[in-house]
Amino acid sequence: MMRTLDEALGAVLDSFTPLEPETVGLDAALGRILAEPFVARRDQPAFDNSAMDGWALRATGADETRVVAPGESAAGGPRPAPLASGTALRIFTGAPLPPGADTVVLQEDAVLERDAVLDGDRVRFTEAPTPGQHVRRRASEFTAGDELLPAGAVIHAGTVALLASQGVRELLVGRRPRVAVVPTGDELRAPGSDAPEGSLYDSNGPMLAAAITAAGGEPVRHRAVGDDRSALAAAFARALEDADLLLTTGGVSVGDHDHVKEALADAGVPLDLWKVAMKPGKPLAFGRSPEGKAVLGLPGNPVSAFVTFQLFGRPAIRRLLGDPRPALPRIHARLTAPLAHRPGRTELARVRVERTTDAWVAHPHAQQGSGALLAMAQANALAVVPAESSGVDGGAVVECLLFGDLPGEPYARHLDT
Repeated sequence: MMRTLDEALGAVLDSFTPLEPETVGLDAALGRILAEPFVARRDQPAFDNSAMDGWALRATGADETRVVAPGESAAGGPRPAPLASGTALRIFTGAPLPPGADTVVLQEDAVLERDAVLDGDRVRFTEAPTPGQHVRRRASEFTAGDELLPAGAVIHAGTVALLASQGVRELLVGRRPRVAVVPTGDELRAPGSDAPEGSLYDSNGPMLAAAITAAGGEPVRHRAVGDDRSALAAAFARALEDADLLLTTGGVSVGDHDHVKEALADAGVPLDLWKVAMKPGKPLAFGRSPEGKAVLGLPGNPVSAFVTFQLFGRPAIRRLLGDPRPALPRIHARLTAPLAHRPGRTELARVRVERTTDAWVAHPHAQQGSGALLAMAQANALAVVPAESSGVDGGAVVECLLFGDLPGEPYARHLDT
């Protein structure tokens, strides 16, 4: 039975639920996903404070001079005493506002003068102070008890700053899934070893380990296994012992040397062998062990394995992490060259997406064959060509699934602004 790409994606992703959460230190939380909402522990700002270096006072709208109060208010210093009427206190950025003050005048808008009568100093302002200027009021950003981050939020550097400012040392996040990788095939050799004619270096193992890490999982690599049913069954059983998800490559078609389905059955994993109406990556296997551990059987062709991982493996890992948006991000971009296509299967063409001065554009790689590793290395997105399409003209706008970094906008544009 041939499944559409959407049918296959729905069937696989709907079967995954987040793993049990774990507590990690804030320093180890980058890229992790919050397992519960984060609620503010204290007001932000926690107290009225100055946004600038200058002078703290109560604005009256009249006098433009004040007697200089003794002392100062500095960030981290002792809390200042209440401000006497008609006085101004030297204050610095981030320092608490003294009781009785409601305004800060910039130091560059003030002139310090000696008052012989008072035998002290006065400060004169070049403009009449406006009440509330340059003051950060307590709780003006948020209040203790406000929900700041929802469950499912991805922790990035800005999130770390927010959490640290609330005194957080540890937080509850989705556990990183352990993802075992077992490449299969008599032809595979480990990189760095001798590779006689007719053999191939195993690129799927290193590629999937890197892709799993990028998706937020913890890769567990196993040596490539030849096309022997009993050896495959033993390798799969070992891999499943301490994994949340098993990825295999190769042996999922219907050739005489394709034993993955039978070997997984021997290891206790009933497997559905699917044909998915997509190119590359038509064969795809999926099943679960009696303990509920998932297995994805990817094609052995490196490009097909890469594409099917991005469409099925990565979202599965993100769902296990607790990401409410597990699929690849999508944008629309204008093709810079045509894409040929024969109707029947959805095609995922390798493209390089970048930003011009006014639009996103997608540059299709000249080599779109399932063995074109250079195209895979140089691409950062997959352009979706619908199954019913007879080809897409250059200049047409297509949907692109992003799996790599986007280059920034042209530098000259920033120089002009």
